[in-house]
Amino acid sequence: MLAPLIIAAALTLPRHAVFGTAVAEKPAGLTVVRVLPSSAAETAGVRIGDVIVSVDGVATPTIRAYLSEFHTLHAGESVNVALMRDGKPLTLTVRLTQPPDENDPAVITHYGSITVDGSLRRVLVTVPKEARAPLPGILVVGGIGCLSIDVASDPQDPYLHLAHDLSRTGFVTMRVEKSGVGDSQGAPCRTVDFAGEERSYAVALNALRANPAVDPKRVYIFGHSIGGIVAPRLAQRERVAGIVVAEAVGRDWFEYELRN
Repeated sequence: MLAPLIIAAALTLPRHAVFGTAVAEKPAGLTVVRVLPSSAAETAGVRIGDVIVSVDGVATPTIRAYLSEFHTLHAGESVNVALMRDGKPLTLTVRLTQPPDENDPAVITHYGSITVDGSLRRVLVTVPKEARAPLPGILVVGGIGCLSIDVASDPQDPYLHLAHDLSRTGFVTMRVEKSGVGDSQGAPCRTVDFAGEERSYAVALNALRANPAVDPKRVYIFGHSIGGIVAPRLAQRERVAGIVVAEAVGRDWFEYELRN
């Protein structure tokens, strides 16, 4: 079996916490509209229709505040969630769980990290289970937005499918979680500019090339959407075997936004 991405022990990155609800901003407050089966929320007794008032004493009147508070927590921690249920206050103690790891009979996904601008970013490195020799590697550079790549609970996620399909054909694939998303540390994703995101992919490319499972002379970049702009820019500075772009733009970003 190929060796996973090697990272110093000091750079371990804990898994983020999962509460297990979907919420909506309604006149009554931040309201639970779905409780995931077997989740921490279901185990603690959270119900659809509950209004979440605060998490460990921090008010969560909006979805942004709710997500921001849970992003600071890690799997295994316990929190006190203050609710309103049928007009009455209620506080539940919830022991948070971690998201599921990717599970595929043909490939293995290693959960590693890289250091970007002084903080850790989660990287997912997927390798074929039966491979024995160094393989070509491919860095997946995704599109704009702050969507997570750590989505094992969504088997239809296109980046997950892409990474696993490539690994089944003999590639070591790497995906990078953006700043402040999922397990990743760093500034909130929405505040990071293009140059900051590009730096994270440059660090990831060098980490992929240094991975003992990868043949450093056969490293490629796959860019999707705005990643189709990042990929050739990285290839101008870093030696790669080739680039692939999909659904990218052939004009500058300002003109692209005007067309939209």
